Formats: sequence, C-alpha cells, structure tokens
Amino acid sequence: MNKSLVAVGVIVALGVVWTGGAWYTGKKIETHLEDMVAQANAPTQTDSS
Repeated sequence: MNKSLVAVGVIVALGVVWTGGAWYTGKKIETHLEDMVAQANAPTQTDSS
C-alpha cells in the first residue's frame, strides 16, 4: 500500500474516533447537566420570605 494512502486512512480513522468520542460525551453530559446545574445553584439560593 502507498504510504500516503495509509497516512490518509489513519487521519480519517482519528477523525472518526474524535467525532464519536465528542458525540458520546455530549450525550452523557446532556443527561446529567440539569441535575449538575441544580446542585451547583443550591447553595446560592436563600429563603427570602
């Protein structure tokens, strides 16, 4: 196989892995984001009545 073809294949494979990892991480964070924001905001909320 040609060296440049192998190099292009490696670059494409890395791009696919990078994109897949970003998608997977986004899906995981999306499910927990609302809870994490609520937990972060809880100490700053006071009862002003």
